[in-house]
Amino acid sequence: MNTHRSDPAALVLMAFAVVVWGFSWVVMKYMMDWIGPFNLVFWRSLVAFCVLLVLQLSVGQRFEVPPLGPSLLVALLQTTLFQCLGQLALTMGGAGQVVLLAYTMPFRAAAMAWPVLGERLSRLHLASFILAAGGLVLVIAPWKGMGNVLALIPGLAAGLCWGGGVVASKKLFQERPPAMLNFITWQMLLGSLFCLPLLLFVPQRPTVWSVESIM
Repeated sequence: MNTHRSDPAALVLMAFAVVVWGFSWVVMKYMMDWIGPFNLVFWRSLVAFCVLLVLQLSVGQRFEVPPLGPSLLVALLQTTLFQCLGQLALTMGGAGQVVLLAYTMPFRAAAMAWPVLGERLSRLHLASFILAAGGLVLVIAPWKGMGNVLALIPGLAAGLCWGGGVVASKKLFQERPPAMLNFITWQMLLGSLFCLPLLLFVPQRPTVWSVESIM
């Protein structure tokens, strides 16, 4: 593993992001009363793209194509599949349960980082994997019936895609680091484009535009 000292500011920002992400799952579950899961991901990505593009241009940064192959991979895994599978899981299970499944991401990322990035797992990591596996069994609760297990598969798949996206992002920033704001703006654009086939071919509940759904 990397032996360099971690930046305390980065750790604080990451902790803040985790809190915000955790609360956002409750909001997304609430939104299921007004909009289908894939429509919600599409509109979130499209609105975020518009806001980020305005911000990027306002600070004088050029909107230019980042390294395309890695950017497409990250957008597919992290921006699209993770979000879509997570939203689909929310239609089947509770927000707290889905969050726990999606947040198995660090363990998936650590496992994939070993062969891809050469970041070896320590004994502590391996012990954590064993504890996480036990906790995962308790969350899934297979003794309650296979229907309950099958309903949670999208949440598990979301965590896997998120982990893959994190590793792909790390590899990209190690080899050809793009401008961060430009990269994120492109992620939102690509994510909305990848959602279009789902909007066109997968049946969803009709979108109800209201003050509650917009706010």
